[in-house]
Amino acid sequence: MSDSYYELLDAADELGEKFLATDMVRSTWSAAIQHAAPVSALLVRGLERCEQRNDTRLSRVMVDLLGGVPAEGDLWVRSRIERSGKQIELVSAEMLAVGPDGEPRPVATASGWRLKTVDAAEIIHAPCTAVAAAVRDPQPGIGRQVGPQLRPQR
Repeated sequence: MSDSYYELLDAADELGEKFLATDMVRSTWSAAIQHAAPVSALLVRGLERCEQRNDTRLSRVMVDLLGGVPAEGDLWVRSRIERSGKQIELVSAEMLAVGPDGEPRPVATASGWRLKTVDAAEIIHAPCTAVAAAVRDPQPGIGRQVGPQLRPQR
């Protein structure tokens, strides 16, 4: 028995990377379907590997299960850039499984925003003089924070 969720069968299949699920993916609801966590992890792997860039970080991932993901049979994961950009990109991934008609069909999708990383060392260590001054001497009519609510100044 394997200690991994999936075995990579073919990295260059025409439908995407081809995987075989192991027994570790089985759901507690039914042995015929997969738990959502391994499916999500495999889709995030697809997002991370899609046209990789060293100057970005994956952020805000959303996974949609389109139905029960079968625990038996071949699976394919393919990914693509939905919206490219210098600062931000939208990346998507799709998992396919063999459907009742014997043809591959989508069973889960994921999307994630890839954000450009920047060196924030100067910002992290910058003094907060403007913020400190605003807290000490709030502008009239703007209000000051008292407990969890914002109340107007008197």
